[in-house]
Amino acid sequence: IVYGRITDKAGNVSTVVSTYDFTTDDDAPEITNNAAETWYSNNSDKVTVTVTDNLAGLYEVKYKINNGTEQTVTLTNDKFEILVSALAEGTNTITVTAEDNSTNVNGTTEKPYTITVKKDTTAPTVKDERTDPTAWITTQDVVVSVVDNENGSGIDTKTVTYKVGNGEEIPATVAKDGTITIPADKIPNGTTTVTVVAKDNCGNTTKQDLTVKKDTIAPTVEDKDNVSGTWINDPKQDVVVSVADNEGGSGIKEVTYTVDGGTPVTVPVADDGTITIPTSDFEDGKYDVVVTATDSNSGATKDATMTIVINKIACTVTAPTIHLTCFLK
Repeated sequence: IVYGRITDKAGNVSTVVSTYDFTTDDDAPEITNNAAETWYSNNSDKVTVTVTDNLAGLYEVKYKINNGTEQTVTLTNDKFEILVSALAEGTNTITVTAEDNSTNVNGTTEKPYTITVKKDTTAPTVKDERTDPTAWITTQDVVVSVVDNENGSGIDTKTVTYKVGNGEEIPATVAKDGTITIPADKIPNGTTTVTVVAKDNCGNTTKQDLTVKKDTIAPTVEDKDNVSGTWINDPKQDVVVSVADNEGGSGIKEVTYTVDGGTPVTVPVADDGTITIPTSDFEDGKYDVVVTATDSNSGATKDATMTIVINKIACTVTAPTIHLTCFLK
């Protein structure tokens, strides 16, 4: 409070003629916020900023996100809100500036008021690292990478699992390079769905199905007509052999046969799963024939050895000649 008196030239002083009330304000506005230290995973979440000034009153409040454009805001009950959807993935810096009617500023260039908000709404990526995911495997493990988005919250390595077919979920070990390994011996023969589940530290989850085809079983080879060890007398009779892959397998790649250890001869497989070895190529005699079937995937082979006896020359029966000797008495 300021009091005013008047003094004349003779030194006489009057009583108080005026009083003035002054309020000084050297304090900048106060800024608070409710931003969580943890990551935000929901775009509908909000960060609330409260700005108050108990003396001169607020003149202007502005904010900007990262290096974006500064925006002037209107307060409602001393507050304004920033939607998480307005933020970028990763770590964001919100800079707030508040000025009161006495030109006191909170959030100067020299001493800015900043709010750190971390956002991750993107689920991890699960990638099949096989060179050819459609290829059949035998003993090869299946390697899968689990990667969070750039600047994300990171993979929650304790929650990564895989499941083979309709089996139980199996905890996976995440290597330093961000990959998990599914052992081949956990995968059955045939075509199987392997499901990998990866979650980041913000709770975003990815569930990825992989198709894995495995075949470690050699084909079967069978003497269809059981001719091994028997005589083949009919010139028109060939040797028929059945070859088959295991159910759900990769199929037959090649079938060959050798005669008495000679050069392998490749033969086509008929639609009914048989091969035919023509006996017209054989002279009469006894032969060891080995039929070999090779699997399309593993290259596993199965041999079947048959003994074939050929006798196609007809037998001629000649009546014996009888000589009679007579003796006279």
